[in-house]
Amino acid sequence: MDKTMWIPILLISSLPVSGAVWGETYARGVVGRAITIDCHYAAEYRSHAKYWCDWSRNRCAVATSGQHGRSGRMSITDSPARGIFTVTVEDLYSGDTGWYSCGINTDSLDPMFSVYLHVSDELVSVPVLEFLSPANVSCLGGSVTVSCESVRGSLPISYTWYEKTTSVDSDISDNNALDLHCQSFKHQHHQYYCTASNKRGSKSSEMVNVSISSSDVPCSFLVKINSTGLEYSCETSKRSKYTSRITYIFVSGVTVFGLILIIAFLWYRKRKSKETNCNTSHGEENNDIQEMAVLEGNHVYSNLQQLGNNRAADHLDNNEGGITYAVVNC
Repeated sequence: MDKTMWIPILLISSLPVSGAVWGETYARGVVGRAITIDCHYAAEYRSHAKYWCDWSRNRCAVATSGQHGRSGRMSITDSPARGIFTVTVEDLYSGDTGWYSCGINTDSLDPMFSVYLHVSDELVSVPVLEFLSPANVSCLGGSVTVSCESVRGSLPISYTWYEKTTSVDSDISDNNALDLHCQSFKHQHHQYYCTASNKRGSKSSEMVNVSISSSDVPCSFLVKINSTGLEYSCETSKRSKYTSRITYIFVSGVTVFGLILIIAFLWYRKRKSKETNCNTSHGEENNDIQEMAVLEGNHVYSNLQQLGNNRAADHLDNNEGGITYAVVNC
């Protein structure tokens, strides 16, 4: 049966039921990409199952209330609170062009409306450039990565990076990301751009300018995208590196000074403890001497030469004339 015969049938079956379901009746898709279509419905149908049907292939994607359904490249998601179910068709190709229907399952005549989807090729848009690397990563020996992407245009899209020269621009990369690092630079200044191409044509990005500011290892360089004003330079990193070094020296000095104070304090406590012990010992020896001095009928002459040790006193007994001489060493 000729597919055009389905059109009158669809028009009859998709007559609105008191505004039960509605939406855009025409949609345009691009080859290789996805398309999203919203189907609105009345609040009384929140609990009903919804569907999206491709009548030319006799297949439907069905979703129960508040759920998600899929059939091949078609999917459907219901949002009862919003009164909308959303249809997505992925990886479109020209053969997807045709009539489709948004519908609601009921016990009688299903409310639905028809949508005509037209799928075609589209020329790529001007590629958008973006930095993917962390800021100032080049100053730490890393590389700066710049991405190139066309947000519109039929797929597949191929990307090529070129370096601009005075003669013929050279092809340096066949993917959408360009890595810039010290080893890739041979001159003081470099310019790069990318092209995006599909079967409908190609377009080029704006220029990426690179200037070498230091040939040290790792080298320092400025990367700037012309129109956006976005740039990567090493000035911030150099300041941060210098500040970090000063901070390290300061913290190290404070740490060493603190250790010296702790050692001095411990030495002082140890010395103080020795002096206290010595004084205590001297006090005990003095008490012993006093006891020796209190002898009935005798006079004791004590010659205390030095108080420094904790050894017991040596006694020298001389009985001449009943007098006892003692030399006490501390």
